Amino acid sequence: MPIFITTVNATAGTAEQASTSQDEYRYILFMARPSNGSAVYVGSSSAVTSTNGVELAPGDDFTISLPRGGDFVAIADFWFDAATGTDNIDVFAQNS
Repeated sequence: MPIFITTVNATAGTAEQASTSQDEYRYILFMARPSNGSAVYVGSSSAVTSTNGVELAPGDDFTISLPRGGDFVAIADFWFDAATGTDNIDVFAQNS
């Protein structure tokens, strides 16, 4: 079943977990809200920063797509950070 989550970066410079969900998916889309005040950075640990994360300008997206019959990944394995507090990241995940 697909899932849609919105996560808010409450404090600039402090990484937020994309979700606490341990459900695993093959396809995950991360999207920076177009209304964000700055870029957000997506990474695989709470140490994500502008120097080690995938940069998403407002409105940009990043997709992880794993092949059928392959591995799965949990949304909880991803974190994001932003230079501006209250920036949002939307996450859509599914297995089809």
